[in-house]
Amino acid sequence: MEAFALGRLEGTLKNWELRLVGPWDIPAGGGGEAWKAGLMDDLPQNGVSWIGPIYDSDTLNHEYQRAFVFAYPSLAEKGETFGLAPLEAMALGALPGG
Repeated sequence: MEAFALGRLEGTLKNWELRLVGPWDIPAGGGGEAWKAGLMDDLPQNGVSWIGPIYDSDTLNHEYQRAFVFAYPSLAEKGETFGLAPLEAMALGALPGG
């Protein structure tokens, strides 16, 4: 997200959009309201959308297909494995990033 913010500031990513897909609320697996606010405060005012969680596979596949880069936050310190989401995104053409 820092790279996106810097790229927007420098003008190298002026036509890019950052779409955040997933929950922000704690019961759904996100970091909570303060976490969401902190993330959004660090990002530019324009070019950023928080989509929220997507549970429909066709809708999620559409998001993967329209993505150029797919970035997945790792929780490796909690024992997380590679995960299915990056594989799904790559299968539909998105480049993995982190």
